[in-house]
Amino acid sequence: MISRFKLCIRKLYRTFSNLIAFYILLLCLLIICGDIEPNPGPERTQAYSEKTLSIFHCNIRNLRNKLNYIADIIEDYNVVFFTETHLDSNITDYDISITEFQTPVRKDRNSHGGGIIMYFKNNVHIIRRQDLEHDEIESMWFELKTKLRSILYRDLNKNFMSDLPSNIRDVSFINGLINIIDKATHFDTGTSSSSLLDPILVPYSIPVLDKDTIPIDRGISDNDGTYDTIDCGFSKSRTYIRSIWDYKRGEYDLMKQKVLNTNWENLISDVRDVNVAATNFTNTFINIASVCIPTREVTIRCDDKVWFDSNLRRETRKRDRLRKFFILSSSASAEHKYKQQRNKVDNLKKQAKKHFYATINENLDELKVANSKQYWKTIYMLIKSDRPSHDIPPLRDQDQNFNLAYEGTEKSEILNKYFCSISN
Repeated sequence: MISRFKLCIRKLYRTFSNLIAFYILLLCLLIICGDIEPNPGPERTQAYSEKTLSIFHCNIRNLRNKLNYIADIIEDYNVVFFTETHLDSNITDYDISITEFQTPVRKDRNSHGGGIIMYFKNNVHIIRRQDLEHDEIESMWFELKTKLRSILYRDLNKNFMSDLPSNIRDVSFINGLINIIDKATHFDTGTSSSSLLDPILVPYSIPVLDKDTIPIDRGISDNDGTYDTIDCGFSKSRTYIRSIWDYKRGEYDLMKQKVLNTNWENLISDVRDVNVAATNFTNTFINIASVCIPTREVTIRCDDKVWFDSNLRRETRKRDRLRKFFILSSSASAEHKYKQQRNKVDNLKKQAKKHFYATINENLDELKVANSKQYWKTIYMLIKSDRPSHDIPPLRDQDQNFNLAYEGTEKSEILNKYFCSISN
């Protein structure tokens, strides 16, 4: 391969200028590479993130047809549990999947009651411990590797705001567990009574940074959600600082001169390994680029939604600052300000999302004419998925009255018939 490059460059030098030879060499190396980033920039700087883990739980009273509502509620949490899911085998994992969360882990009872499900973010490595589960007890156990021990989320159907049975008190005392939720979570509209049926039990040693209840629309459930944020050495943020080339401010006349003055043939003339030749070329070219093209730092927010705007991002930063101040001070006024801002951000998210999708057609039509780059960026953010690439959605079988196929073997047959038909 290297000998062919040498022969190619020598022939080009006899008939063309050094600049043309450089472009040909560059093209060949790009083809060999096969994986080109449009704007790679210098090496990525070290990512920054909070070392916390947020966990959410809610008695959802039938999960089906409530996914759009809960997706807005749970997007800021790493691990999410729902009890009373009312699911059975007729509901597939794909039917109840939520963007940015992995395929859910579930334990169904039937469509009339019971059931547990757990969602977790793509950057959370969690293992189900079925060896700790019992067939006659509707519960699931999970192991998450952090510097902490364990947390227990359980819908115990016992009011923790009144006197508890002695067996629950004894188990909590022996294992050093304490309930950190001190508000009612269940609201009986018939009797206008309230009770704490959704506790979070944690060991005394776990540093709880934040915990509270999350109001849930009574048309969705008669229970509020509960959550806690713990300091556990777990990195959750997918935001990082990156340096990129600022092409608009590049000095390209100077760069052209430096390219012409560089002897590209000598970079590979004494090398027999294509990888070494490519490294020599890359280092030389990057050095020229770094002199002629300035760089700037940008914040890459991997988790930002397509409908996020500057105002929402600003209010979110304000919420995070108030949260940090509340954690440090633990004062009642700081807690009130943080939770007030948190509710404001949640409402802004719902409004921004609703407005974006209500005007999406008009926005895309304008962008297609005025800003094609932003148009395709928006299209990509709309269609991209965080699900694994092997998770093929249901397919319609035209030979079976266009019924949906969910099983892998059925999908394979549909795809096989389709490709056979177009090949003929």
